[in-house]
Amino acid sequence: MYYTLDGSTPTATSSKYTAPVKTGNGKVDFKAIAYNPFTKQSSVVSDEKFDIARSNWKIVSTDAKSAYQVLDGNPATSWHQPKGQLMPADLLIDLGKEENLAGFRYLPAQNWWEEASIITHYQFEVSTDNTTWKRVSEGEFSNIKNSPVWQIKTFEPTKARYIKLRALKNTQEGSGSGYAEVDVITQ
Repeated sequence: MYYTLDGSTPTATSSKYTAPVKTGNGKVDFKAIAYNPFTKQSSVVSDEKFDIARSNWKIVSTDAKSAYQVLDGNPATSWHQPKGQLMPADLLIDLGKEENLAGFRYLPAQNWWEEASIITHYQFEVSTDNTTWKRVSEGEFSNIKNSPVWQIKTFEPTKARYIKLRALKNTQEGSGSGYAEVDVITQ
């Protein structure tokens, strides 16, 4: 396997994948191919874009250590708010420093038995001080129960250090909301 981190198309002369790839804290446009040196054929290009690193983020709305599964970069892990959590239910995250945000991404839990906890209606708010909040996005994740893929919502760029994803409704009332991953989009 060969890869690039700058968005260019990888070839057999690009960096060879031999171990986990170290990146900085900024944006990365990772592209990779599988290449067979005997037949000289390569696969189609796989592409994944990564925004700012989540290593310094802190979840401030709960003390549950398992909540950090929403920041681990692994879509196979998930965290759920307590089953008795009343709506609206907030997930509040400190980004560690002020960023220029232009959107957010939400990935629901990916296990079929967790589909009852998928957020269907949401509000997304930002703050620079964790006191004064500004709602920058609100709406519905259309058809998310049947298509539980990354939900991407953009908004007018704004500076913020804190983000709040508020679950207003999920696929089954009275159940705690679930998250596989939450991420931001920066400008």
